[in-house]
Amino acid sequence: GKVEVEAANGVKVFETEPNDGVNAGRFSVTEGSVYFLRVRAQGKTAGTYQVSLQSGDVLPPTDPAPVLPSDVTEVESNDSKAAANAFVIAADGTARLNGHIDSADDRDFFAFRADKTGNIDADIIAVGGLTADIEVETEASVKVFETDANDGITSGSFPVTEGQRYFVRVRGKNDSIGSYIVNLAYAGSGGGGTSSSGTNGDSTGGPSGLPTGMIVEVENNNTESLANVFALDGNGRAVLSGVSINDNDKDFFAVTPTASGTLRFDVASPNGEHAQLQVTNRLGAKLFETDPNDGRNSGQVQVTAGEKIYVRLRAKDDAAAEYAVDVAFAELGQ
Repeated sequence: GKVEVEAANGVKVFETEPNDGVNAGRFSVTEGSVYFLRVRAQGKTAGTYQVSLQSGDVLPPTDPAPVLPSDVTEVESNDSKAAANAFVIAADGTARLNGHIDSADDRDFFAFRADKTGNIDADIIAVGGLTADIEVETEASVKVFETDANDGITSGSFPVTEGQRYFVRVRGKNDSIGSYIVNLAYAGSGGGGTSSSGTNGDSTGGPSGLPTGMIVEVENNNTESLANVFALDGNGRAVLSGVSINDNDKDFFAVTPTASGTLRFDVASPNGEHAQLQVTNRLGAKLFETDPNDGRNSGQVQVTAGEKIYVRLRAKDDAAAEYAVDVAFAELGQ
């Protein structure tokens, strides 16, 4: 059998490897901390086991356990709970999972431990032709949430209990492949829930029937005059999704805020190829741009009610860049 030991935050601190003859070892512990020990068979043969633990010398202080990310890109192989990519909910109550479904059999698992009791809002953004679902289970394999993209359900919420570990599974549907972003946020934190149930650029909750929710680019949108026009939803949110084939392919979107305030843009790159975002006003003056080469993929601009702005995305290199841009509005004084 194989033994694995994890800290309470999901960080693995020790494991054996029977196939390589490694059946013993030592790991460090911290006074007062909780650790989880798991034993599992290496094959399909049943058998009994005995695990012996013995405390050794007190070790000198070591560096603290590595800090888990809240914005995590999947690392293969993560096709089982045992191999789940661990993450944490950030101090602002949000987390983002990025990955790619490579085949009909591909399952991507992530794991986190709730740091408080409450409800978590979740939504999935699928790009590149992917149709995908999220499923969330407890450590005891009790399902607490799932989406159903075929029925247009791509978001929702689920309860969590402080200290309990949860697994998030993403899988494709209808034999589709492509990239995804999963947004998670404690209810009331202001994050997550960016895509409404069933939105794929066809929800018409905005002014004059303009699309809201997740806005998927429609070609040809390579000039301001051909920009895909959208509106912010009732929460002041939108997600812009598409692919810039190369640095000559410019994708334009346009929005006219109905109130004055700030618009924040966060650019995610599901396939690992970065797209640069630039914001201009109706006179062509540049208001903001990201710089992926320097790791700057987010920022905000001041906007005025009734004044249209243009958002342009294009690949930084010759490689195709998938993008998903989270757009969030904050009114002046908030």
